[in-house]
Amino acid sequence: MNIEISYKMARIVCRLRIVLAEKNMTRVKLSAISGIPLNTLAPLYHDKWQRVDRKTIDRICTALNITYKELFENREEQGDLFKFRNKYA
Repeated sequence: MNIEISYKMARIVCRLRIVLAEKNMTRVKLSAISGIPLNTLAPLYHDKWQRVDRKTIDRICTALNITYKELFENREEQGDLFKFRNKYA
């Protein structure tokens, strides 16, 4: 007997790279306007972030004149949680 369990997992994606391209702005300019160091912006820009301070998000959104929803996107990803094969069935 084989049992397969699937799941849908939400992944929050940072769209900073896209927003900057749309506004024809560089990370350096955003850093200068917002006062956020480049090494703080880099993980967000490359969507490799794990945690971000709310004040940082506020400062980015204010500097770019955008909302949280425009900066972040919720994407669903589907995958297999696990596959189980009962050798006694």
